[in-house]
Amino acid sequence: MNKPLLRPVESHLYKYASCNLDRLKPIVTRGELYFPTPIQLNDPAEAKPRLAKLPLEKIFSFLYDMFIINNPGLSSEVYQRTKAQIEHNVTRFGSLVLLKEMSRALHTELEALRIYSMSKRPDNMALWAKYADYHTGYCLEFSNSGLFAAAREVGYGDVVDFDPTDTEQINAYFLFQKTLDWQTEEEVRLVAPRGSEPIVQFGPNLLTRIIVGQRMPDAEINVIRKWSNLRSPKLSMVRAEYDAFEHKLNFIPFPTKN
Repeated sequence: MNKPLLRPVESHLYKYASCNLDRLKPIVTRGELYFPTPIQLNDPAEAKPRLAKLPLEKIFSFLYDMFIINNPGLSSEVYQRTKAQIEHNVTRFGSLVLLKEMSRALHTELEALRIYSMSKRPDNMALWAKYADYHTGYCLEFSNSGLFAAAREVGYGDVVDFDPTDTEQINAYFLFQKTLDWQTEEEVRLVAPRGSEPIVQFGPNLLTRIIVGQRMPDAEINVIRKWSNLRSPKLSMVRAEYDAFEHKLNFIPFPTKN
């Protein structure tokens, strides 16, 4: 049985990124987030659940049920003829061939999802190195409310095979499963349905702070500060500086401009 999807309890959620001002500007100035598709993310297994090794009887039932769902209102003769064809092909090709074809079709369908990934804290050194380009990028802080209240935690461990014939698995649970290789990301994510628009609006109050890396060049910092001060409400901006004595990140506010 799948575990329930967990809503993060943290008051804020965090998005690490490299310093691409063209991508950052619409977020800060217009409240626009870009939701990438699974193929644009860095995990090659993203939205590609591994199918359970189903017996022929289950494969036949699933294929026939899907035909009925996708083709309502046909005559009983058509349904019976199709049922016989499916049964013949299941016996002819065997489970391995059919499971590979089912897997390909499922993965193709899931390519149209959109996923926005975040993390639970702003001082994850691995993420500052990986996604914020070795502290030259930034980390956005969002309030865990409004749009972001729909975010759910990613679970790490052994990935459960997906059985499309199991009614308890007909949900998005597999989109929130990753192997232990990814556990340092402490990810939470928003998942938009298939066919959703790539740009999603959010209320300006939900972006509460921008944390710039200690190696971000001054020229980029000055541009971001200008956007932050022109914004309504003004955006709090701090610099993440590594404390070599305490072995932690400190967040140092920038002087307030008059």
